Amino acid sequence: MKTASELSGQTLRRSELPRHLKRALSFTEVSGKLEQAEAGNKKFVVWKCGRTTNHTFGVLSGVLSMYQSPNGVVSDEILVKDKVSNGNDVFSKEGDSGSFVWDSQGYVVGLLWGGNGQSFMSYVTPMEAILQDIASVCEAREVK
Repeated sequence: MKTASELSGQTLRRSELPRHLKRALSFTEVSGKLEQAEAGNKKFVVWKCGRTTNHTFGVLSGVLSMYQSPNGVVSDEILVKDKVSNGNDVFSKEGDSGSFVWDSQGYVVGLLWGGNGQSFMSYVTPMEAILQDIASVCEAREVK
């Protein structure tokens, strides 16, 4: 099993993780960090703290998934891969929905809402899309 430090190429202990979350990253910033990690032959590792699985980490995928809900709402989702594809070291399980997903510096990438245990992937809505939706529904000028 690979550790988060091995995957990301950082020497980062769990005790060194940020003690608080920072601002949300735009999708462009997330894509830039992913490209930077891949250029260095590393992975873009993200964390979350969920009700069911507590603190876990996974690898942000370069794949953007389009999801269509049963009522016809279409959204673009970020995929996070489990660190090990054997079902034992999963990023999320049922009950973890609603968890913030963040990077090693504490910047929020998105909000976890589901997963697919058969493909070892979890779905994360980019934080930028969530803030835009809140602003639209609440008719707010700006949401941070």
